[in-house]
Amino acid sequence: MKARLAIRLLTMLAGCGLLISPSVCYGWSEIAHCTIGELTGTGAGYNNLPDFWGSTRDFAGIPYSISPYFCWAHEYKITADKGYRLRRMYEPTLNMSLGAEDDCPSHYFDILIGKMDLTHVTDSVRRTIRGWRAHNAADQVVHYTLFPAPLAGANAYQVSQIWLRHRNIEEAVEKFVYVEVLFDGHEELAFDKRGRVVGYNFIGGVACGDADSDRFLMLAQKAFRKKQATVDTVEMWGLDMQTANQIRSLREAKVNKMRHLFNFTIDDYHKALQDYHDIVDIWPNFFNRAVTAVRALP
Repeated sequence: MKARLAIRLLTMLAGCGLLISPSVCYGWSEIAHCTIGELTGTGAGYNNLPDFWGSTRDFAGIPYSISPYFCWAHEYKITADKGYRLRRMYEPTLNMSLGAEDDCPSHYFDILIGKMDLTHVTDSVRRTIRGWRAHNAADQVVHYTLFPAPLAGANAYQVSQIWLRHRNIEEAVEKFVYVEVLFDGHEELAFDKRGRVVGYNFIGGVACGDADSDRFLMLAQKAFRKKQATVDTVEMWGLDMQTANQIRSLREAKVNKMRHLFNFTIDDYHKALQDYHDIVDIWPNFFNRAVTAVRALP
């Protein structure tokens, strides 16, 4: 199956140049991350782990501020000014693949592993680390280069529209990945006679961790906080540690969401092709780059 997907990717990418448009922004959602995990052997479910935490929240009266947990989970910092969060994505300031920076979250993974009793370094913990880094390596290809950062003076409505377009494009790309990668572009295989999604065997109900990984992530937050590492460039905002039970609730919510991913129809797929025609010729190149970035991880 992996060989078939790889062949399909190469076919799609033949003659497709690198087209970067500053007017578009998108990323990978659950189906794409699962597929990247399957292609690279990093785990379909575990590749979704950093997305346990939501992207935005209202902070200091500023709507659509980037969540500090999302910042921590995705290993890059928000730009802040005078204590207020600007409504924009972070700049890539950390070496995610190696965790080389002192306050890079996954750097604390390595520190923890070195201090833990080996009996507690379970397969789930190792898969958590691998999936975390794979997720962020794949995200770096798109989020950090294509997201059009709103200006600090943008009003709440303007920011909400940017986030809405971002999410809509992510959902469109999910449909493209489902049909074009998982089914080699064969709509008759991807949908049943009524036009409903047939699903795919390694997506839906997959594990995104367990009690061991919940505890490990709690300790990673604790280590990050103890070091007084911050989630912004002016080093004002820290991270409030969550309990293992809180992280478990986030994990269970993600698993439940992944059980219901295949809720679109062939008409939805066709509409996505029409509405986001400017993305159709661009996303395969970035998908291939994401797969390459994950495979290059040590």
